[in-house]
Amino acid sequence: MICRKRGYVEEFAIRLHEKKGRKATRERSLIAQNIYDQFRQGQEFTAEEICGIVKSEPRRVARSTVYRTLLFLVEIKLLLRVESGAPSQPDPQQTRYQLPAEWCD
Repeated sequence: MICRKRGYVEEFAIRLHEKKGRKATRERSLIAQNIYDQFRQGQEFTAEEICGIVKSEPRRVARSTVYRTLLFLVEIKLLLRVESGAPSQPDPQQTRYQLPAEWCD
């Protein structure tokens, strides 16, 4: 259930804590905020594109944190995974993501 009264990052923090028992650290929140800001028009993106975006931020974010955060976002249904290529051998660098329609402008 999406509560649009809350922002995307706030919803991320709540679901991450409720479902995974984890905290929304500054780095995780920064990744979620950048995803929402950059891709709320419904475009697809890759993990590497997110790495490139957060790389320009003053606070350094590790590539592994980006990949783990994307997995969390998919698990808590705040991000959709769009598979391309052979389903039996998914390539993480070719996997694309997209915000659910509820969060797109």
